[in-house]
Amino acid sequence: MQQMWRYIGTFLFLTVCSVQDIGRKKISVTVPVLFAVLGIALDLWQQAYCAEYLPGIVLAGSTFLFAKVTQEQIGMGDGLVLLVLSLFLTGKELIAVFLTALIAAAVVSGVLLALKRAGRRSRLAFVPFLTAAFLLQWMLWRR
Repeated sequence: MQQMWRYIGTFLFLTVCSVQDIGRKKISVTVPVLFAVLGIALDLWQQAYCAEYLPGIVLAGSTFLFAKVTQEQIGMGDGLVLLVLSLFLTGKELIAVFLTALIAAAVVSGVLLALKRAGRRSRLAFVPFLTAAFLLQWMLWRR
């Protein structure tokens, strides 16, 4: 039951961030901070161990570093979203969601390039891919 609430919280968080990412191409800091507080409160209530955060922190840190090195070809907001997700998902779940989102984004990018609907410098909102990947993974986890 507790895990279900984590997944519902994750879905709400990703949905709100997706709307922002699509509409404004930016994610406000307020939403991730609110959900981070919620995630930390859930972890304190469930007495989670800090070691469970490590894979998510490494993934988010890598994303922040990649954003800095590539002059934000991938946004800092994406790293912030991944960092907050590490409070709601296990490391294994987060990596599965991230890799699924990367594959989906690559496929969509390839199709857009092939149809000449986008160029090499075009920007795609990544958080909606995280949302879709989370929903797909959630269905697989429930089996």
